[in-house]
Amino acid sequence: MVPYYGRHGCKQFIRGKPIRYGYKLWTGCTSKGYVIWVEPYQGAKSEIKPCYKELGLGPSVILQYTDIINSIQSFPYHIFCDNFFTTIPLLSEMTRRNLKITGTIRENRTSKCPLANKSQFKKKSRGFIQYQTNEENTVVVKWHDNNVVTLASNALPVHPTHSVSRYSLKEKKKIKVDQPHNIFTYNKYMGGVDRADQNISLYRIGLRGKKWEQNGKLDHLRFRRRIVMTILEGNQRKFAKRSKLSQSHNYKALRGDNCVQIETKGTIMTAVYISPNISDREYQKAIDKTFETATKNNGRRLSIMAGDINAKSAISMVF
Repeated sequence: MVPYYGRHGCKQFIRGKPIRYGYKLWTGCTSKGYVIWVEPYQGAKSEIKPCYKELGLGPSVILQYTDIINSIQSFPYHIFCDNFFTTIPLLSEMTRRNLKITGTIRENRTSKCPLANKSQFKKKSRGFIQYQTNEENTVVVKWHDNNVVTLASNALPVHPTHSVSRYSLKEKKKIKVDQPHNIFTYNKYMGGVDRADQNISLYRIGLRGKKWEQNGKLDHLRFRRRIVMTILEGNQRKFAKRSKLSQSHNYKALRGDNCVQIETKGTIMTAVYISPNISDREYQKAIDKTFETATKNNGRRLSIMAGDINAKSAISMVF
């Protein structure tokens, strides 16, 4: 849903949705949330091919989507959809097109598949599975979870089952429940449209803002690269050039035994440099000298490790 509160014939109202008023879009996405296809819903005036009208609105949307992605490049696509779109005639048509589809299905759309109804299924134990297969290898499966789940697929089998964790109110603990393979795969790859909605809501542009229009065609990779480069160029920080100490401060340096004392603007800083590859005894002596110098100057110590730490290379700054 695209939020819109103005006056327009295509504006929809859907009760219970996070965005109740606005434009409704049919969207095809990958499982990661990348949008591939978008079609605005126009109500009764939506354009549906005459050959798809007898299948209904939901199946016709899926078939038009497959026509578009096949026209770009033909791959063995596997489409996952919810119970608004899934019907047995749709699965048969997708089988004839050599395309895979899996989706939840409503009980009144199973074409009288001989499965137990919902009230009978709720009396079964949790994890109970029942399924039927027709001559086109279309599988309709029912599974008793928190609720009764009905799913249809022309590509995924029921077995092997997977063991999933569920909380049991009766036993007051988590238990293991068998889950059909097609429902397990459906849960794994379903949700791309919700992921796209989440990304759009998090990075939504202002409706009154200016839109950037690029002349010419850009593929997906070049489009993303152009966006990243624009963001990076806009977020460059400008650092002021630091002047050298000798040019902006009056200071004097006194060299001592393994020690350089620098005085600038009344602040005394003593720096001790510890050379690499020295013995543990010499390293400890240098550290002790650093503490003695810090005590003499009534300051506090700040140690900055540099170089090869294993070889005990260090620079100790004493303020």
